[in-house]
Parts: sequence; structure tokens; C-alpha cells
Amino acid sequence: MQESGRTARNPTVFDQGRSHRAKLGFVILATDRTSEADLLRMAPEGVGIHFSRIPMSGAITVGNLMQMKNTITQAAALILPDEGVDVICFHCTAGSLLIGERNVMHALADAGNARMCTTVLSAVMEAFRSLNITRFSLVTPYGQAITSNLVEYFNGAGLSIPRLECMDLSLDSDIARVHPAYIESCAVNADHPLSQALFISCTGLRSIELIASLEHTLGKPVITSTQAAMWHMLRMVGVYPCLAGCGHLLETR
Repeated sequence: MQESGRTARNPTVFDQGRSHRAKLGFVILATDRTSEADLLRMAPEGVGIHFSRIPMSGAITVGNLMQMKNTITQAAALILPDEGVDVICFHCTAGSLLIGERNVMHALADAGNARMCTTVLSAVMEAFRSLNITRFSLVTPYGQAITSNLVEYFNGAGLSIPRLECMDLSLDSDIARVHPAYIESCAVNADHPLSQALFISCTGLRSIELIASLEHTLGKPVITSTQAAMWHMLRMVGVYPCLAGCGHLLETR
């Protein structure tokens, strides 16, 4: 009698997958060229990083950033709709500022696929509180209007900025191409004796790789938008890794 040719198989074996510690979701701009590599670089073992992109023109203006308000929910809903994520973040500092943190979080929550929601700006504020920072130097790539809005927001929260450097750029493609050495020079120029820390705003700047050297040069903590977002979200899910090279914020528990 001829055999059927079918081979006996054991039952499929499953494990917890690559995201067994936590799943983090990020809504990033359609024009973002930097965030994915930076966030994946910082992700601890067992923490999954998942992305969706939101429609956005290449011009970083107040009007264009405000227009994203109506598409945040739709973009967020595309991230693991079958099982969801532990935390989802709107990964745009200026967008979070102009749309408003509360509005952004409501829009993220409406997607219904995350246990918790946050924004980059919320993460930065948590980082300041954690390090007891009330005075910091500021570097932004934005134009004057957005930079002024950011300074006003921080001042309204009781924080002071002794000195700032504004690159006055309006295209996301230009922000992504700013040479790290130029970012570093802006950071050094922005430093001030009264500043307890330095904040480099914008998820599009290639500032992650500069944190450690800048902290050594300036002798104070350096916070960046993407670094703060990762730090904040990891703490929201109860993961406390010490990530070498990512600055004081992520190197201490």
C-alpha cells in the first residue's frame, strides 16, 4: 500500500515573541527620516518598537503641524490593531506643543489599541521633573514662530531658559540633514552657567549619538526629544534598563 507522503508534524511551538517585555507604539511624521533608527537603536531586549506614519507635508510650519490633529487617531489605529500596544506616543515635539498634549492624548486613546498614551513633550517634562531641572539651555531646529511657542510653553510651566540656539529651518528634509557636528556646536553655544541641563528639541535631529560626548563636555545632563520619549515610555511599562551611551537620563535607574 503506497504511503500518502504526508509527514507527521509536532504541534506548532510558540513563545512570547520579540516583544515579551513590552510593546511601544510611535506615530511619526510621514516625512520623518530619523526616529525609526534612533528608537530601534535604544530599544532594550524584549521591547518591541512599532511605527505608523501620519500625513504631513515637508514644511514644518505652525499651520501644517496643526493640521495633523484630525489624522492622529487614524494613524495610531494602524499599529498592531489585532493585539495593541502597551504605550503609544505621538512622536513629534512641535506637533505635541501646537495641537496640545491633552488633545493629542485624547486622539491616541480614541484609536483603542493602547493601554496608555503619551507625547514627546509630556516625556520631556517628566524628564525635567525626574532630574529636578528648572533651568535649561535650549536648541531647536525650528523657525522663530515655533521656537517662540516652545519657549512660551516652558515659561508657562515655571521653567526658565537662560540661553537658546534656533537653527531657523522650515523643511523636515533639512532638519534630518543637519550635520551632528553642527548640532554639537549649537549645543555648546547654548550652554549657560545658570543652566542645569541642555535640551535638544525635535525628533528629526540626529542628536542621539551626541548625548554622551556633550554631557562630558558640558558637565550636565543632556536631554533630547527621542531619548526622553523612550525613557518615559519604558518607565510607564515598568522597564528600567541602563542604556550605555544614551545619557544620564537612561543610564541611571
